[in-house]
Amino acid sequence: MHRRSLLLSLGALCLPSLASAEPQVHRDVPYGTPESGPVRMDIYRPEAPGPHPAVILVHGGGWIGGDKSGHRATGMMLARNGYVACAIGYRLAPQYRYPAAFDDCQRAVRWIRAHAREYDVNPKRVGALGDSAGGHLVGLMGVRGTRDNSDPELARYSSRPDAVVAYYGAFELVRMWDIEMAHRQLTAWLGGGPEGREKLYKETSPVAMVTRKACPFLILHGDADAVNPVEQSRLFHEALRCERVESTLLILEGAGHGWAPESPTGRKAEAAVLQFFQKHLRRK
Repeated sequence: MHRRSLLLSLGALCLPSLASAEPQVHRDVPYGTPESGPVRMDIYRPEAPGPHPAVILVHGGGWIGGDKSGHRATGMMLARNGYVACAIGYRLAPQYRYPAAFDDCQRAVRWIRAHAREYDVNPKRVGALGDSAGGHLVGLMGVRGTRDNSDPELARYSSRPDAVVAYYGAFELVRMWDIEMAHRQLTAWLGGGPEGREKLYKETSPVAMVTRKACPFLILHGDADAVNPVEQSRLFHEALRCERVESTLLILEGAGHGWAPESPTGRKAEAAVLQFFQKHLRRK
């Protein structure tokens, strides 16, 4: 949510490599519409033949900053481990308020499914991973159906990922408004506080939108996060469990809004991510 998240985002974390061959990289691949402008993604592909599971990577930055390049290390790591990783750019506030960023994220999932053969992807195995504001966006992706179905070329493809990893995301935005330093980002993205915007805050809060159709989640959060309180992840985890949706909550002791990849916390988080995607994107 805060500028610090840009320095400590999940894109800086590297999970252990299992393969030696360098991935193929396709940079700045356009996936948007004339209305959304030049939104693009960087695609990291395993050298080995597929089809492979895919993971959409969504950067943080409080909906107002950040860039897909922040997930370069994560994309390379996932590709070395047999995933096609798609680090996406999306429209940022305040120039583009909700639902622009959310529509872009949903479109990215549908787009890679529609282009599965071109990029050696298994369209039935598409996950998503995001940190901070990106964690919020992948949270919404995992609990909501398609918002904008106006593109006939993508109409038959689902926008919901098959599994989601959310790092220290904002999941209940009314409570986020109680944190003074979140006012700037929420005002830029939603136009102001929750008073008079109750419907808007509900539909953008993953906690309020959970149904039994939600996909499985892995939620990670540091208990010393001074930017976005760990309560946010606990609330989301409880909402998912109440609807009998598979959810794993990993509270990382002493961790703040991000962590170094080589630290014990970083290694623990990375192992959990690989294990989760192994279970849900490589299942028989």
